[in-house]
Amino acid sequence: MLTLLKISGFALIDEAEIAFGPGLTAVTGETGAGKSILVEALGLLRGGRAGADLIRAGRDEARVEAIIEFADASPVRARLLADGRAHEVDEGLLVVRRTIARGGRGRAHLGGSLATATDLARLISPLVDIASQHDQQSLTDPESQLAILDAFAENGPLRSEMAAAYAAQAAAAAALAAFSADARARAEREDLLRFQLGELESARPVVRVCRRASAAAWSITPSMP
Repeated sequence: MLTLLKISGFALIDEAEIAFGPGLTAVTGETGAGKSILVEALGLLRGGRAGADLIRAGRDEARVEAIIEFADASPVRARLLADGRAHEVDEGLLVVRRTIARGGRGRAHLGGSLATATDLARLISPLVDIASQHDQQSLTDPESQLAILDAFAENGPLRSEMAAAYAAQAAAAAALAAFSADARARAEREDLLRFQLGELESARPVVRVCRRASAAAWSITPSMP
C-alpha cells in the first residue's frame, strides 16, 4: 500500500507531500490543479519515462519519493529478497526515489540501493497500479475475459501445457511445410534435367576430330537424321 508520496520540482509542483491512510483516498480539484501530475509522478516510480522536460522551471532537478508498505507474504517481498535487497524489506516498508537531473542522467533508488528503471517496473509496478479513463472497456475484450476466467480458475499450469503443445505442433507443421517445399523443388529440378537430357538425345551430337598443323581441335555437331 502506498502510504506517502513526496514530490519536489516536478512539472508545475514546487513541493508537495501527501500521506495516504487505509481505505479510499480521493484527490479532487479543478482542471489544471495538478491531479494528472500526481499520476505522472507515480508513473516515474513505476519505471516510466524520465526527461528533463518534466523538471519545474527554475529547478535543477525533479524528485519523486514514496513509501510503500507491503505484507510479509507479498510476492514483491520475495522478489526483493531474490534481487539481493534483504535489508530493504526488514520492516515491510520500502522507500522508492526517482530523481531527474537537468544537467545529467537521473537516478533511481530502492531503499538505500541504486536501481534502474527496469528494476522499478519489475518491483514497483505490481504494488502501484494506475488505471486510466476507459480502462474498464478492456472487460469487453474476449481475450481479457478469457485471461480473467483462467486466472480465477487457476489454469496457469494447463495454459502453459497447452502453449507448449501448440508450439510443438506449430514447429512440426513448419518442418512439414519446408519438407514439402523441398520435395516440390526436387521434382521441378528433375523435370528440367529430364527435359534437357531429352533435348540432347534428340539432337544426337557426334564428336569429330580435326587435326590442323599439329594442333587438335574438337567439335561437336548434331547428326542429321
